[in-house]
Amino acid sequence: MSAENYLKLNELNVFYGNSQILFNLSFRAIKGKTLALLGRNGAGKSTTLKSLIGLVPITSGNYILNNKYLENLQSFQIANLGVGYVPEDRQVFKLHTVEENLLIGAKENLNQKEKFHLQEIYNFFPLLKELKNRDAGLLSGGEQQMLSIARTLMGNPDVLLLDEPSEGLAPIIVQDIAKLIKTLKNTEVTIIIAEQNIRFCFAIADHAAIIDKGTIVYENTIAELKKDNKTLKKYLAV
Repeated sequence: MSAENYLKLNELNVFYGNSQILFNLSFRAIKGKTLALLGRNGAGKSTTLKSLIGLVPITSGNYILNNKYLENLQSFQIANLGVGYVPEDRQVFKLHTVEENLLIGAKENLNQKEKFHLQEIYNFFPLLKELKNRDAGLLSGGEQQMLSIARTLMGNPDVLLLDEPSEGLAPIIVQDIAKLIKTLKNTEVTIIIAEQNIRFCFAIADHAAIIDKGTIVYENTIAELKKDNKTLKKYLAV
């Protein structure tokens, strides 16, 4: 499979009970690139990521990663095939130390190669090394966000799903997370970010897909989206 077709969603339909949330949703993510999944609150961004990691069942459609069909797999099987997920609410183990949280997330990646180990994570996150013996529940929101990302990276994912990583964080912390994501591009990890913070995504993403009312209404490069004032105003209220 080419890098252009590394991860593809084809006409996904997803329900919460009797309510349909995603409607024939289709997009692709290029290997080693960062895709920003943009949209207003309630558009279906978080549901899309949850369906990619298997937390929400896919009713119909195809989900293909590196020539493998994942739509009928459970979350642990998808994770073992190289998909890592950082939830919106971080979900750190509050009664465990920072280092214990990291070790809980440790596993080999899809190709049985360890790209991220504890020392490498501490190189990426020097603040976490300073806090390694502190209970995660005592960390600030920004520190917990970093820990959640770092713990997921300890699983050596080929695809990293980030749900609203900048939400509720101080601007200085958002800048740190942006720098981290830019650095991760050197590792060939494919990143999908569900976000409402357009400026944040403009600074870090290569491509954009806009979701509106549960379906993709726009796909292009970030460079082209920046110039498309009509689309920005219509779907993102910029």
